[in-house]
Amino acid sequence: MKVRLLLSTQRSGSHFLKSFIESHFPAVVCSGEILRQPGSLARQYPALAHHPEFLHFWPWYESEAAAGKISVAPDQRMVAFAAYLAKLSEQVRPGDLVLDIKYNSIRSLSGYWDSDYGSHDFTSFITSRNIPVLHLIRKNILKTIVSNKLALETGVWHRAEERREDEALPKVRLNPKSVLFDIRYAFKLTQDYQVRFSGYPRYEEIIYEDFVREQDLPEPGVNLRTLSCFLERSPIASRPVTLPFKKTTPADPAEVVENWPEVIRILRTTEHGWMTDAPYLAAA
Repeated sequence: MKVRLLLSTQRSGSHFLKSFIESHFPAVVCSGEILRQPGSLARQYPALAHHPEFLHFWPWYESEAAAGKISVAPDQRMVAFAAYLAKLSEQVRPGDLVLDIKYNSIRSLSGYWDSDYGSHDFTSFITSRNIPVLHLIRKNILKTIVSNKLALETGVWHRAEERREDEALPKVRLNPKSVLFDIRYAFKLTQDYQVRFSGYPRYEEIIYEDFVREQDLPEPGVNLRTLSCFLERSPIASRPVTLPFKKTTPADPAEVVENWPEVIRILRTTEHGWMTDAPYLAAA
């Protein structure tokens, strides 16, 4: 069996991609967000769906440290992480394991050599162990910001059913300057990990918007070939994926963002103005 890494930002469509992987590559098991901090979401979404008793990394880390089994020194966190992955992998043998790890959780593993944008320790850990990497990139970062704000407001991070036509969503306000900062920060994070994995032969990328559009094509597209390369196996006969989670954000953000014209006015003057155009929002 082999451990593989799915790297992405929050609200990037990783649930859809993991559903696709497990539907088309049944010998592969996808984890939950193993670096998720303790709380209600960690209880709701376990590290392994088929082994809900298995702890996420941080509760496991605290338990092992309390028992004196691991060091809590910052430069030993990746050693502890390696031990955790070994335990996690045992739960899915003989299948392969795809780890779901988000940008914002990686810094929690930081040692002494990390920048404001990315983790040297983490990328060195991955490349030194020859772990295959699939970087899921969502180009329309604005849509992820709206989705995250709405989830924080409602407490609903994932929906199992489509929204009813008569179901009203709450209105939220966005600080346009903060939105621009968050977009640039996320863009810089994405670039940083692209640079850090540059030249790494086991690194692949998938653009979320392209992957979703590809589902409507009559024949398998380039992203399915990318997945096959990442997983080092061929998919079973292509079939539609039944997504267990539905979209939480409407196609038109104006439905929930009460100051949407103000957000558009600020972004249209920047290099990220294209994110406000209706066709790109719908695709995201």
